[in-house]
Amino acid sequence: MPRYFFDTEGGSNFHDEDGVALADADEARLYAIKFAGQCMADDAALLVQGQDFRVEVRDSDGLLLFAVTTFVTDSPAIRPHREVGPRAQRQIQSRP
Repeated sequence: MPRYFFDTEGGSNFHDEDGVALADADEARLYAIKFAGQCMADDAALLVQGQDFRVEVRDSDGLLLFAVTTFVTDSPAIRPHREVGPRAQRQIQSRP
């Protein structure tokens, strides 16, 4: 069975030295999604505004196969007006 390695970046960086034996890349993709969810559940502060959290999946040769990237984006409604473009400012100001 092939071995896949799950590295994390953002918040806390982790380089997986052991890996996990899984049937194929599809199973590794599902594992990466669940792993990312568990990391965020354990430490929600991983997702700080302006930073992303990534789980990168490598094969045994070190080739990056794919990444699960999660980030938080504020809507214009909660950003300070100076960070909002002119169109969004007009929309915010025209609200009742």
